[in-house]
Amino acid sequence: MRTLGVVAVAGLLALSAAAAPAGDPKDAAVELEAARKMLLPGDKHNVRAPLVIRKAEDLKQLEGSPELHELVQKKVDFSRNYAVVFRWAGSGGDKLTATMPAAARVTFQYTPGLTRDLRQHQRVFVLRNGVEFTAPK
Repeated sequence: MRTLGVVAVAGLLALSAAAAPAGDPKDAAVELEAARKMLLPGDKHNVRAPLVIRKAEDLKQLEGSPELHELVQKKVDFSRNYAVVFRWAGSGGDKLTATMPAAARVTFQYTPGLTRDLRQHQRVFVLRNGVEFTAPK
């Protein structure tokens, strides 16, 4: 009986964490997973220089991908949040992670992959207003 209760509580916690909307007050940074496949066209991208979208007017930076434009417009409440878009080309094993050393700070870390294949990457994070971020160096 105790095992059943523990499993039920764990399942509810996992379900509530997965259903948390982007920009939930307890999360400083939330990734929009669906944006990974909605690549913006162009060849001038760098993981160290992300696009920052703080208001609805800044969405024009995403004109090359109507799907991405619509996703960010739908998921980000610009009165409480802003979006950070990282785009780059590199190894298929490249990784970009977000760590939160403090409540109002997010640090992004880039780890280059070891494979020699060239892939396009894109990651979109929603940050609460007032949360500062540091791009990879």
